[in-house]
Amino acid sequence: MAAVLDQYLDNQGRRIATHVVLEAVLNAASHPKASMAYTSSQFIREDYVLDALQRGPYLEVAIWDDGDPIAYTLQQAIHDGREVKSAAYGFVEEEFTVKLVRTATGQPEIRILSTKNPGIDYNFPWLTVSAFLAGITSRPRAQGANSKSTPGIRGSEEELPAELWDRGGIGLYLIRKNVIDLFKGRIRYMCQNYRMSMSSGGDRGVYDVLIQHRPDNSWPLRGNLMILEIPLG
Repeated sequence: MAAVLDQYLDNQGRRIATHVVLEAVLNAASHPKASMAYTSSQFIREDYVLDALQRGPYLEVAIWDDGDPIAYTLQQAIHDGREVKSAAYGFVEEEFTVKLVRTATGQPEIRILSTKNPGIDYNFPWLTVSAFLAGITSRPRAQGANSKSTPGIRGSEEELPAELWDRGGIGLYLIRKNVIDLFKGRIRYMCQNYRMSMSSGGDRGVYDVLIQHRPDNSWPLRGNLMILEIPLG
């Protein structure tokens, strides 16, 4: 599989395993109350919208688990008086332009989430996006503490020094850096009535996020569903 992907991803096919799938699985396994998870993948040749070619081809990797949503886990940590920032937070400058659209009203709300801001908005939709910042985690670790991370497999990332890799809050950051920054793809995340889509904002460390909050009578999604879309050149 890696050899096939190498043909389309400039000989970076192995990173789909070591920097994308692995991190997505570790993330799902860490969610409280999770008892099962499912993964899937498929090659999609073309996407059409109103008979017009939108994009393609791309590889889609999805993982679902039945644990607590990412933002809820962070909210619980905050409610218990625990820190949700590891030593890695703020080391990298990152900025998300987030547009929240509540389909019941159709009125968009736009906010800028950035490591330059001293605080974090702890409301559910904004906290969901903040979870993708480097260093945001419900379980920060002291230096030298045991973790499930695999820095040797991940390899070196120029933005973070080696001593920060095991401090927590790196998994979603790595997925984002590879899917969006390296492969120019998109991250979709769904939980409850929220549907999130994250893509590049055009500059390094800048991202555009769309969150749709659907009415209570729409289909609520239990657990966490992450869909990673990697374009094939």
